[in-house]
Amino acid sequence: ACPYSLSPANCGHTFCSLCILKWFFSHCKADCGHWHHNIECPLCRTPLPHIDQEPPRSLNTFPFTSNRLADEVINDLVNSIAGPQQTNSASRNKDKKRGVDEPGWLGWLHGGTSRRDWQQRDRSGRAEMTALASTWGRMRGDDFLAFRRRLT
Repeated sequence: ACPYSLSPANCGHTFCSLCILKWFFSHCKADCGHWHHNIECPLCRTPLPHIDQEPPRSLNTFPFTSNRLADEVINDLVNSIAGPQQTNSASRNKDKKRGVDEPGWLGWLHGGTSRRDWQQRDRSGRAEMTALASTWGRMRGDDFLAFRRRLT
């Protein structure tokens, strides 16, 4: 949900925003809130830009870029699975009462649990990335640690 790419031009890997934020902040030192070694893409090991420990910090060092194309494709796919916004809840309730397992794709229909979970992760990911990007240049170690704690 809410796909973001890592910033190095020669990397290009895309991740769920909450997943990559949790991974990124897991490398932040718990005693000071800084990164003491180069961080690399978890897939290809391309180094990310160096992060200055003290502000002001250039936005050029922000290690994430929104992947709008992937976001659009994923949203289109999720919406195509969901189909038109109508449900036959009466027949689904009968199946549940009889103990019939629903196919996995039913969770992606409008109002389905998979779809609701994904939408919540998408909203949370967008909010966290926006918050981080808007404060990146002035964050200090204790701010990074607070952000890290909020993600866990």
